[in-house]
Amino acid sequence: MPLHWKIDECAAYHERLHLCGWCFQGTPRIVKIEAVFPEPAMVVPIPSFGQPSPDVAAAVDPAATHARFDDWLAVPNEALGFDFTLRFTLEDGTVVNGDSALRNATAGD
Repeated sequence: MPLHWKIDECAAYHERLHLCGWCFQGTPRIVKIEAVFPEPAMVVPIPSFGQPSPDVAAAVDPAATHARFDDWLAVPNEALGFDFTLRFTLEDGTVVNGDSALRNATAGD
């Protein structure tokens, strides 16, 4: 199964970014997610990945039972409001770079 992901909320609050959503890939599994900001150049881990996601399992794949994330990320003011990407690391070491996070967040389900 190809990589599927969706940002449900992406909102800036005083040098913090609230980012929540989900991502899933069958095999190899996703083991780490990071937000990659181009300016200023920085990579911020998304540590909460793996939260329960019965809704994603029902809509995408029955194996997607722990595909959610919901984090407050510390991000400099100069990066807030600008586009970034998500980077997914798979259990076999493969790294997959997602497209525009803001475009993903505004796209329909």
